[in-house]
Amino acid sequence: MPFGDYNGDANPDLLVRDGNGYMKAHLGTATCARHRRQRRDVPLPQQRQQGLERACQGYAGWNIYNSVVAIGDLDEDGHNDLVARDAGGLLWRYSGLGNGSFAARVQAGSGWNIFKIII
Repeated sequence: MPFGDYNGDANPDLLVRDGNGYMKAHLGTATCARHRRQRRDVPLPQQRQQGLERACQGYAGWNIYNSVVAIGDLDEDGHNDLVARDAGGLLWRYSGLGNGSFAARVQAGSGWNIFKIII
């Protein structure tokens, strides 16, 4: 999903979650000529705080959500955020910190399982 600036370098980045729940950031570069992106693992906040060692394919755990959406700057702090919906319909906000990480999740709503798609 297009995310905006994940790591604070003023270049647009892309977040990708695979079917096993691993998420990686594909970091944009200032030059288009090479069409190369740097890849970086995206930990859940609790993994970052606990200092968990990452698996070789990235950080897991994002598969607890059936929808993850880059929502823009929801909390108006100047950094892009994510919202994620779990199977019970709870909506969670992950506030982007602008340095390649997210703050701990905060419940942003409930009953979101009545919607098929969140955009």
